[in-house]
Amino acid sequence: MRSTGQQVAKKEGKYTFFLSSDDGSLMWLNGEKVVDNGGCHGETEQGSDKFPLPGAHDLTVHMCERWGGNVLKMRYQGPDTGNSKITVLEQALQRVVAAEDKLPSNRLPLHTSHSDALALTYCPEFQVNGADLGRMAKACNSADTGKVQKALANKMFTTCRDWCLYDFNQPVSYRWQPVGSCWEVSAVCDRYPTEQASAVAHKHTICEA
Repeated sequence: MRSTGQQVAKKEGKYTFFLSSDDGSLMWLNGEKVVDNGGCHGETEQGSDKFPLPGAHDLTVHMCERWGGNVLKMRYQGPDTGNSKITVLEQALQRVVAAEDKLPSNRLPLHTSHSDALALTYCPEFQVNGADLGRMAKACNSADTGKVQKALANKMFTTCRDWCLYDFNQPVSYRWQPVGSCWEVSAVCDRYPTEQASAVAHKHTICEA
């Protein structure tokens, strides 16, 4: 799941941002990663201190679910909260909307979407840990288009091994990116039977060495 919007600070000072999640979650503020609660785990909380100036700040939160429970809590404390740790209030959030767009009154202040724009496939030739990620990305981006489309059509997802991430939001030559952690892929792969998806993925080579 990906949520984007803006966090509005009224008073200057130190704010601590917290994410509690099952499984992994990450938070960015103005493009800087401020909370890293990644991994496949039960409900766990992580936080960090930032010093935002008064005004609106771009906020992005990613969350993934692999198995078991699913929880995401976003809290903060600082001058705007009387230094009490509280759930981020709706009035402290706002959506980023184009001038010509109209925002219905029942819309949430954050735009939230599931990972439908992301497709993942197994790269059997590569080992992510200790590998040259630049070389891997180049190899993945040279993959045959027909094989890529076939992989997407057959939902070739597998468990947490060596992955390439296919992101439709990126330019064509940069859509394949190597990733190596379970939480980045679990939001997608948990929707499919693991054994079946793994068997299909192993039958086809998507990323060419």
